Amino acid sequence: MKLYVHDDFGRIVGIVSYNENLDHGNSPYHRGITRLRSGEYVLIDSDGVEYKAYTVSDYRAFQAILEAGFEDLLDDPKFADLKRFWDDLATEL
Repeated sequence: MKLYVHDDFGRIVGIVSYNENLDHGNSPYHRGITRLRSGEYVLIDSDGVEYKAYTVSDYRAFQAILEAGFEDLLDDPKFADLKRFWDDLATEL
């Protein structure tokens, strides 16, 4: 399934394929993440009826990956640049 991606102003800025790569499968709500060719990150949300795809900041994309518990996605070349936030988190003084 293809989804239109909306920005903060509701404008369509891209088209992505639906995915649930941030999903645990034990909830009626599903979440995925991907990236546009422009470099913008896209969160995908679904309740099984309505599907939404919207751009988010790099940091919000990173937080979504952490919140879902899928840190291994940071090893995917598509999301590798988000590792800089991980490195900042992991640094102790």
